[in-house]
Amino acid sequence: MGPSLEALYQVLTAIPYPVFVKDENHRWVLVNQAFCEIMGHTREELLYKTDYDFVPAAQADVFRAIDDHVFATGEPNENEEVLTDASGTVRVITTRKCRVELPTPDGPRPFIVAIFSDITAYREAEARARYHAHHDSLTGLANRMHLGERLQEELIEARAKGTQLALFLLDLDGFKQVNDRYGHAAGDELLQIIATRLKRIVRGRDVMARLGGDEFCVVQVEPDDSSAVDALAERILGVLSEPIVAEWGTARVTASIGISAFPGDAVTQEDLLRYADIALYSVKGSGRASYARYDKQKDGVSNSIGSLAPALEAAIANEEITLAFQPLVSTLDGTPRAFEALARWHHPELGAIPPGVFIPLAERKGLMPALGRLVLRQACDAAAKWDSDLQVRVNISPVQVESGDLVEVIRDVLKETRLPAQRLEIEVTEAVLLNEKSENLHIFHRLKMLGIKIALDDFGSGWTSLDVLRRFPFDRLKIDRSFVANMETDPRAAAVVRAVLSIGKALDLPITAEGVERREQLDVLRTMGCDEVQGHFLGRPKNIRGNGPVDEAEKCAETKEELREANEAGAALG
Repeated sequence: MGPSLEALYQVLTAIPYPVFVKDENHRWVLVNQAFCEIMGHTREELLYKTDYDFVPAAQADVFRAIDDHVFATGEPNENEEVLTDASGTVRVITTRKCRVELPTPDGPRPFIVAIFSDITAYREAEARARYHAHHDSLTGLANRMHLGERLQEELIEARAKGTQLALFLLDLDGFKQVNDRYGHAAGDELLQIIATRLKRIVRGRDVMARLGGDEFCVVQVEPDDSSAVDALAERILGVLSEPIVAEWGTARVTASIGISAFPGDAVTQEDLLRYADIALYSVKGSGRASYARYDKQKDGVSNSIGSLAPALEAAIANEEITLAFQPLVSTLDGTPRAFEALARWHHPELGAIPPGVFIPLAERKGLMPALGRLVLRQACDAAAKWDSDLQVRVNISPVQVESGDLVEVIRDVLKETRLPAQRLEIEVTEAVLLNEKSENLHIFHRLKMLGIKIALDDFGSGWTSLDVLRRFPFDRLKIDRSFVANMETDPRAAAVVRAVLSIGKALDLPITAEGVERREQLDVLRTMGCDEVQGHFLGRPKNIRGNGPVDEAEKCAETKEELREANEAGAALG
């Protein structure tokens, strides 16, 4: 007489690895103690149940498919799988299964006997080893080896798609002084802060690496155009030059940046790195705290945008900065309500320099107060000459707010240009609220006493709290263009737009949506209840003089008629 099931259970329980036996209905008919422990259930709870009773369906589907294959072919199977136990822990297991014929009261029947091993710790150790092999242990950025692998992958994809990429080599200026003064621990913390700041401004698809010491690298994948490369360089320079405040003290470092591009400068990663290095050392040899782009056509380094600072200073002094005006349009009838003044600079040799390049440059080089005064005066002077009482809206940099004389500057400009205060609205970003300084709040209240309006620009893209909206005297919120651009395809973006509109309604604040590029976006925003929009679909920035606003209103006639009909139809349905 053979051993009983209980005796067989005792034998299996002596095995330290989880063991189970399944019948053709995929039910466990025998399990050992190790299996019960890993599953987190008793023997009685598991017997004559299936995987679907205890693990996620996706995992149970995998287990059943392998069982069916073993039953059908009789071939043993070894497979690596994942298993969620009763505590919710996901384990990595290796399962070995085979089919056996066992006697039953109904005669011999096929069963599956399986044994598995929990290899979670091994896989986690492997993952850690791979991570440390590819990442810098101090900053968590890719290391030099991983950069080479990623760069090669991006080059292959760029060749296949016919796209471009730009490689930035960064070397910190002033890092050695921090190490010497505060010690290596402070230097390490500084590098970690720098890495965190880079992560904040670089897109997720781009590649960041620390090459060693105070050297970093960024690979910008598929930049939109040359100005996008310049804009990223300026953002890097700006964010890295911000003061670093830590327990060991306060430090300020800058960066020198060399840039090369694929395919314009080089087609291999070796040449890209070499040419960027040449550009980098040209910056370090000519003053640092700037960037330069390698120019293969000149077999050397092109003009550094950083060297544009003297030219920009001269352009401001000679009032060579011009303005373009973009309409902000009512969604009710398509009529322009205001025009936003946008600064433009045409360099005599390099042509049009994007605002995303020269405005951060002005902020870093201390030129922003003068540039801001010029733009404000030009905008108010132009608006005072319009044959219309429409508002003019002007962007105000955080640097202008922090300068301490913003109220006096605006008051003097209004007096000089004779523009009524109620026709001026200034737009500020969340950066002016960074520390929620009481003096900034005081400045805003003084501006309100002048009679001007204040709008919070790019709302939704940062961290502004509802309490800030309560305390600061804003007259308008502008929804960040990134949400408008994606709201048709991204439910989260659409939800943010709806939420901002709801906040505006609750606080009795008008809302403007910027970045409207298509009719479909306008229709969605109108349906949501947004009362004012701005974007290329409604009008591109252009020079507006004299009777300009009236002319622009006439050009919007077609849009006005369409919006009037759409609103009437909506009212009839509602």
